[in-house]
Amino acid sequence: MTRAFVLAIAATLAGAALLALGFVVDPRQAMFSYLAAWVFAASIAVGALFWIAIAHATNATWMVVLRRRAEDVTSALPLLAALSLPVLVGLRALYPWARPESGWDDAMREAVLPKHAYLNAPFFTGRAIFYLASWVVIAELLRRLSRRGGADAAGKQRAVAAVSLPILGFTFTFAAFDWLMSLDPTWSSNVFGIYLFGGGFGAAIGLLCFVSFGPLASRIRETTADQSHALGRLLLAFVIFWTYIAFCQYLIIWIADVPGEVGWVHLRTTGSWGELAVVLAVVHFFLPFFSLLSRGVKRRPAVVAWLGAWLVLAHFLDMHWVILPELHAGFHPHWLDLAALLFVGGASVLIATLRARGEPSMPVGDPRLEAGLHYEAA
Repeated sequence: MTRAFVLAIAATLAGAALLALGFVVDPRQAMFSYLAAWVFAASIAVGALFWIAIAHATNATWMVVLRRRAEDVTSALPLLAALSLPVLVGLRALYPWARPESGWDDAMREAVLPKHAYLNAPFFTGRAIFYLASWVVIAELLRRLSRRGGADAAGKQRAVAAVSLPILGFTFTFAAFDWLMSLDPTWSSNVFGIYLFGGGFGAAIGLLCFVSFGPLASRIRETTADQSHALGRLLLAFVIFWTYIAFCQYLIIWIADVPGEVGWVHLRTTGSWGELAVVLAVVHFFLPFFSLLSRGVKRRPAVVAWLGAWLVLAHFLDMHWVILPELHAGFHPHWLDLAALLFVGGASVLIATLRARGEPSMPVGDPRLEAGLHYEAA
């Protein structure tokens, strides 16, 4: 057994035991911690699916040699779809609009009643099933075509990817609205889906950097300085993109100063949550941005691997900052946050590792593979 497989088993078992205890002693905290961990993992898996679809649609040869690592990440999507069940069962613990109207205050009643046709448990569940089913079908179809190999399969993958990208964009945006933004139904932001996409896609690239170049990666030919450089540039681009969207969202709300819009931002930018926002800005932007500016750094696979891992952890911190203020007025780290992360993350790695066993590390039948192996970064 590989080291990753053993670690994944240990993390899954430890996380499951702690979560089971948490649902007994503090069920509401357990639900919020679980949601943060699950959205964190799901957004990375869908981010990797976006990466694969973009690679096919643009016919980018440099991505071919790293594609199997991304496919390994998306192979956890069927499990993550099943792991959505606690969220769907525990809607009342998470979402104010799912609770009886008698418990709403005037602001909540004014915000929710006009949206009741959209914000109700049956429709929410149906949408969630549609989002998850779409992602699983797209991921599995692209994965099977990739393993078939050959010029015909490559053409079909490109066609599927081109059709899939609008579907992924639509479903991911509305999933962000449903699962995260509706935690506070009195607030809304038109760019919130893009914000989650920026974080999830950036973390997916970071994870791809770590599994391709890090200590748990197999030493194979594709882990070259040129591939590291290309992936590092993409990582830098999405560090900037996430920051741009986050700042624009904050700036527009701050300038407008509309009472119905400022509550969400005010809670997360004052007190101990505000202090965490500063930490998030440092770890999610300033440190990786200035590190990745250097061409020499991007051409060092081991360094890029650890910067990728850093961005994955920064994305988890971001999900904590987005979700947990709806439960705690101040920053309140809890052991259940770690338990949920161990369980969801460990189970995802376990399934991905199992599904990758015995398979080639590269898509050997892809006609673009040879060009990808000889790619030279400018």
